[in-house]
This record gives sequence, structure tokens and C-alpha cells, in this order.
Amino acid sequence: MAIFNRLPKLEQILSVYGVIILFTYGWTLYRFVWKLPSWLINLTIKEIFIGLCYALTTNLFESLVVLTIILIPALIFPNSKWSLEFVFRASTFVGIVLFTFIRILKNDALINDLPAYGLYAIAATALLQFVLIKLNWFHNLIIGFAERTIVFIYFLLPPSLVAAFFLGIRRLWI
Repeated sequence: MAIFNRLPKLEQILSVYGVIILFTYGWTLYRFVWKLPSWLINLTIKEIFIGLCYALTTNLFESLVVLTIILIPALIFPNSKWSLEFVFRASTFVGIVLFTFIRILKNDALINDLPAYGLYAIAATALLQFVLIKLNWFHNLIIGFAERTIVFIYFLLPPSLVAAFFLGIRRLWI
């Protein structure tokens, strides 16, 4: 299994996964809480709970797909710059890309604005990856932030696994 030796350390992967969870679950829970008052009027508690289970399960798989995409360059290119500064590079990339997606999903962007958002994401990623990595305080700030987001894994991963299990059982019985 020499190919898996190319992966970053587990602590580094968990730091980046914490950043991914912060963005994906944060956006979904924000939207869920925003819509909850009207749902309490129109839906039953069971329907709201099922909707939350679907949202948590979707976020679980979504965050795992994003993490897999982030790990692919580390598998393909041994000892690349991506692997050496994995937490900084992956955290900034994930932060910019997911923030751009959130801005697009927030309905602030029209279809005509998508190229501009794409160029913004590319420019911001290039700036962070090649220029701001030289600033020691900024580098330490991003890595410290990523290490502290691991706590979100402990809070959000168990409910997501329970929700996925619940939906699996529900799909078998219906």
C-alpha cells in the first residue's frame, strides 16, 4: 500500500475536514434554522425531523466528496508542494471554493456572474497559495484556525451518522 503512504498525516486530514464541515454544515444549519419557524406552522415534527436527517446525510456525503477531491493531488504527486503544506493549502482552497459556492447559492449571483465568481476564486486561491503563504503570521493563523475546527467533527459527525442510519432503516421499511 505504498500509494497510501503519500497521504498527509491523519491530524492534517482531520484539520482540513473540520474546515470542510464548518462550511458545509454551517450553511445548511443556517438555512434550516432560517426556515424552521414557517415549517413549524406547515409541517409536522416528524416531517421536519426527516428533512433534517436528509440535510445531515447529504452534508456527510458532500463533505466526504470534497475531502476526497482535496486528497487526490496528494496521492498523484508525491512530495509536492500540496503535500508539504497540506493544511494551509487545502484549508485556503476549501475556504475560498466553498465560500464562492455559498455566495452563488445565496441567490446573490446570476448565471451571467458565474465566470466572474470563478475568476475571483482562482485569483484569491492563487494569492493565498503563492503570496500569503510567505507571511508567517497569516500561515500560522490559517493553520491554527484549521486545527481548531476539528471540534466540529465531534459535534456534527455523530448526528450525521445517526441520520444516515435512520434514513437507511426508513428506506428499508417504506
